[in-house]
Amino acid sequence: MVDKVAGGSILEDSHTDKYLTSIQNRLKGGYEGFDYDIRTKPDLFYRPRVFIWLPDLLTGKKPNGLGKVHLKCPECKTANLERKEFVKKAKARRIIDQFDCFYLMSMNCPCVTEACKKTFSGYDQGLIKQFNVGQQRAFPAILTHKSGISKELSNTMRPLFQHGIGPHRLIKIIRIMHTQ
Repeated sequence: MVDKVAGGSILEDSHTDKYLTSIQNRLKGGYEGFDYDIRTKPDLFYRPRVFIWLPDLLTGKKPNGLGKVHLKCPECKTANLERKEFVKKAKARRIIDQFDCFYLMSMNCPCVTEACKKTFSGYDQGLIKQFNVGQQRAFPAILTHKSGISKELSNTMRPLFQHGIGPHRLIKIIRIMHTQ
């Protein structure tokens, strides 16, 4: 049933077809990853996924095509913010996903105004709200006080809660998914 409804072939000359063909062409000469031989270090298998969020790279150019659009300080709303350095104290936020966890990293963005002098992390909601809706959707998580959950997990939680699977059962399901 699934094969009949969701399966089937990919439309020729579609965006997906071209993308998959480019991957196949790139890998024709051999696999670019690592091979399982004696030289492979085991720590390679324990590296977590990391999502690096650098919001100033998403701003693009000004409407006239000259110069770059800068993020504005969420506090004083006038000064431009510039990316300075990675957060040192809490290097990354752990984000719980459906099948594992990943880490969200960003850089500090200080305000350049003498009166304000506040520093914001790259995933501050005041910065994210400055983007258009499409760029806001690219942000992968819903943040809590110290960590967060992925948007994919959040989208899965809604129908589960609506159909009788409460938070205690969901925690058990997530734990099983993570250990598998």
